[in-house]
Amino acid sequence: MNTLRFSEQSPATPDAQLLLGELSAILTSVTGNNGQRHFLPNTMSEPGSYFVVAYRHQLPAACGSLQRTDADTAELKRIYTRPNKTGDGSQLLQHLEGVARQNGYLRLVCETRTINTAAVAFYLKNHYHRIENYGPYQGRSEAICFEKML
Repeated sequence: MNTLRFSEQSPATPDAQLLLGELSAILTSVTGNNGQRHFLPNTMSEPGSYFVVAYRHQLPAACGSLQRTDADTAELKRIYTRPNKTGDGSQLLQHLEGVARQNGYLRLVCETRTINTAAVAFYLKNHYHRIENYGPYQGRSEAICFEKML
């Protein structure tokens, strides 16, 4: 398995924008929604938030973020790896979980759409457990939420 190199940066950088654009296009094709509504790039500069771009051979390969929910919880946002890169998603997730622990978080939560079966399977494979829909996803049957205790 080739190891990714992680670089904390603003979601406004060209590499981040490239990856976020690819993610939005894929989400639109899979779910009919680009998923941008609940990700506000300016919140990445707030304490407890974190955005990362992962590189393989100097090329952007993946991105993701943590957004503070409360003192103990962060939400995973905009998790994306370029297609056909086996293992990149797990490396990205392990990196974000490590950063969350370093920041004192005890719990991670995330949301995806039920129709996004690849994402649902990915979170289950990585030991995330389904929970009741939280926050803006409450009462939304198309959403599915997960958590992992760190």
